[in-house]
Amino acid sequence: MLSEEILKLVNHEPWIEYDGKRAYLKWGHYLDTDDKLDPKTIKRAFVIGPDGIERPVAVGRDKGSKDGLFLEFNTENEGVYTVVVEYDKGVYTVTADNKWIFAEKIFAARLGYEVKESRWICGFVKTYVVVGNTVIRPEPRLELELVPEVVRNFNAGDRVKVGLFFRGKPTGGIIKQITGEGVREYETASGFAEIELVNGVNVVAARYVDEVAKIAGVCDKRNMTATLTFIVEE
Repeated sequence: MLSEEILKLVNHEPWIEYDGKRAYLKWGHYLDTDDKLDPKTIKRAFVIGPDGIERPVAVGRDKGSKDGLFLEFNTENEGVYTVVVEYDKGVYTVTADNKWIFAEKIFAARLGYEVKESRWICGFVKTYVVVGNTVIRPEPRLELELVPEVVRNFNAGDRVKVGLFFRGKPTGGIIKQITGEGVREYETASGFAEIELVNGVNVVAARYVDEVAKIAGVCDKRNMTATLTFIVEE
């Protein structure tokens, strides 16, 4: 079994909230944040505009960044903006006596530890910002991604079908919907679940263990997380 520290690290997740002016990258368990995601772990932060062009997003912090990191980008044209953050927390190795070491497998072994398992922890965070009354049907484009059947301005009570995709193909697993009302779980072999949206922030989250990602001397598996946020305004 993984150590409690590793499980805590693996079980944390990032999500994006948007308040109509700018977006915020949070880390923890919605509703609760647990400090800020280390900016150095962010591999890419970008927005895909209505024109389909990918542009970089400014990532930072200030007094108004709401226990997270702010993500700033322009939304001057009507349409849908896809906001994405890809993060990589690196490789953690668990030893036989349940120490956890931030190091690749071979490095920990060379230090004299008996290695139990090494895992590479990474993920993808996404939200859609809809300006105007545009409706789109998005396609998967990230390695691991939660993709809704349709993107538009939603109301409380609307139902939307969401698929979990790994490298462009639907994959089974547990899809969670986390809101101020609690957590709903949808277990699916097909990779798709229909969720009912509630007022406020709806964080949809899923995890995937890449069992074939073993890299000699580096890690045994990759622990991947994908989150998608819907903001429903009253």
